[in-house]
This record gives sequence, C-alpha cells and structure tokens, in this order.
Amino acid sequence: MAKIKPVISKVSKRNIYDYFDSTLNTNIKVCGFDIDVYDNISKDRIRKRIQADFKTVSIYVEKLEKDITDISLKLNYNHILPHMTLSTFLEKFKSEKSKESDRVGKGLAKETINRYKTSVNSLINFKEDVQLSSINENYIESWISSLKIKKLSVNTINSYLKHLKSIFNWGIKSHIINVNPFAEIPAFKSKQKVVRVLTEAELNKIWEVCKPDSRWYPYIVVYLLTGARISEILKPKLRWEDVDFERNTISLRKRKRGKTSVLPLTSHLKKVLLKEKKNKPVKLAYKYGDDGDYVFPFSTSYVSRRLKKEVFKPAGLGKITVHDLRRSFASHLTYLGFEVFDISQIMAHSKTEVTQTHYLSQLPTKSRKMLEELEKHLGFVSEKVLS
Repeated sequence: MAKIKPVISKVSKRNIYDYFDSTLNTNIKVCGFDIDVYDNISKDRIRKRIQADFKTVSIYVEKLEKDITDISLKLNYNHILPHMTLSTFLEKFKSEKSKESDRVGKGLAKETINRYKTSVNSLINFKEDVQLSSINENYIESWISSLKIKKLSVNTINSYLKHLKSIFNWGIKSHIINVNPFAEIPAFKSKQKVVRVLTEAELNKIWEVCKPDSRWYPYIVVYLLTGARISEILKPKLRWEDVDFERNTISLRKRKRGKTSVLPLTSHLKKVLLKEKKNKPVKLAYKYGDDGDYVFPFSTSYVSRRLKKEVFKPAGLGKITVHDLRRSFASHLTYLGFEVFDISQIMAHSKTEVTQTHYLSQLPTKSRKMLEELEKHLGFVSEKVLS
C-alpha cells in the first residue's frame, strides 16, 4: 500500500505547490511529496521524494503500484497462484467476464459463460477440485479418455477443449498461470455437420399441424421471419415495448455481445403479433411479475420441449430443433439471392464465416433446379440425344 506524505521546506520560497491538508482542514504550501510504495508479493519497498503537485504525484504512484504488481506477478506467480483450485479459477473468470459484459462490445454472454462453466466442471468432476499446478498433459489425456468411456461425442469433447484452452489463456493474461496445459492438445477430427434446413415441403407439414389459430403458430412465424435465436424472443428479453406497430419494427435486444437488432415488421408478422397481443396474457403460476409485459412469457426449455412434442413430432420431421428454424431462415434467404453479409448482419453474427459454415445449406429444390438447367445446357433433353 502506498503512502504519500507532504514535504514542507524550511526555506519558504521552495514551498511552491498547493496542498489541502485534511488534518488541518486548510490549504498549505509544500515543496513536494515523499512516497512509500510497498509490494505485498515481492516484499519490496520503494521510497523517494518527488517535487511535483499532489495530483501529478498521485498519478505517478498509481502507475508505479500497477507496474510493480505486474512485474512481481510475472516473476513470482508460478510459486503462488498455481495453488489455486479449478473451482476458484472458474469463479474468478466468471466474475471478471460478468464485469466486462456491462461494457459495450466487451465480455461474454451469459449463455457463453455457462458453456465455459460446463467445460470446467467436467474437468472438476473427473477426479476432484485439483490445483491448477496438477493439470498437465497426462492429466488431460486421462480426462479425455474418461469422456470417451462416457461416449461423449467428438464435437462435445472438442467444445470442452476449446473452452478450456480459452479460459487458461485468460489465466495467463491475468497472471494466474504462466503455462496453458491445453495449448498443445489437438482437437479431434469430426465429420462435417450437415446443416438441417426445412424444405418447403417440410414447412407445409408444419402448417398442416400448426394452424393459424394454434398456440404455437406465432412462435414458428416469428422464428422463421426474424431468424432469432430461441431465447431472443422469449422472457425476459422480448417485451411488447420492443414491438413498434406504428413504425413497423421489432427490436431484438441483449443478443450476443450485447447487440441490438432493429428488424422490419413484415405484414404477416405484424398481423400475427397484433392478434397475439389482443389475446389474454398467460399468467404463469410459478413466476412472479407481470407476464403481460412479455410477448412470449416462457422459458427456452419449455418452448423447445413443447414445440418438439406438439409440432415437430406430429409433423413427422424427425430430429429437428428450434434452432433449425434459424438455419432455415438463413438458407432460404440465400436461395432467394440475398448476400451472405446482409444475412449475417440480421442474424447478429460476429463474422460472415459463421453464417456461411454453420447456417447455410443448399436446398434440394435449388440443387434440382441447378442440375436441370445444366442438363438443358448440355443438350441432354433434346430428341437427338435421347435417340
């Protein structure tokens, strides 16, 4: 902790700086300040006299404290902080990222932090809440073997490795550790995931089950016409105040990285939401507060479960999730000829590569049209070729 003490010279003309003495409750003249900075980690002490005003000295001391702490941590944390346990490490990470998330463009979304938590907890549950110094390549390989025995998918294991590598990199930047044990652990090869997109025929099957007067019709329409993530239209995010029927806009707030998207309210979407607003709001017995403030006052797990049971399964669509509606939104827009960049902006993706890799799939109808055009171009449909 730093101490700053005013210095009064016996030669009065040298007392040139104004300083408010809280003890005397008055301004006095000083010639400078003696500083005493003590580093609790290295146990080093810096003492010196500075001829400057109090504000300048305070700024200097603040910077000096930071520099000393940073240097000391770099030199000494390998002997101290690796004794930190995984659970404590995780809590520090969550706390820091939660603080950052209050700043525009900073931090991680709550859902992302929860995924990091799941990955770290997998490592904690492997044996016990070990110290960071105990985690090495052999320990990690044993942990991976245990995940394979549990028959976790390659994608899940790769996800854990990705999150753990990232959080340990954060540990290095935060001077908690000096080596990332996950840095040299390679990811496993995985099969290219096929993007599940609903064809026009499959959408028609949904409409056969989910009529306009159906309870779940508005949900399907909003997902398909906004490309929203499952949580972005549900409680506690989308409120009626976010739907502007006069300007014909719908605002999706608190998206990833704190983004807000203002999207056009198309004519059919507007009719559906106006009808929904006129209906009596559903009051949830197990919730507090006015659910009437929210467009759809339900949780993501509840909506996901009910849509599968009451819409997707009766429509005979097999394995399909609500997120596939978002993928369908993107793929159908590309089929209509819109640019990936513009689609990416609507979907609030950080990069167009994310849209391209994980959300776009060539629709069978487009493939057929392309190949039929090629067939005509090559002359295979002419009578001469057929004969």
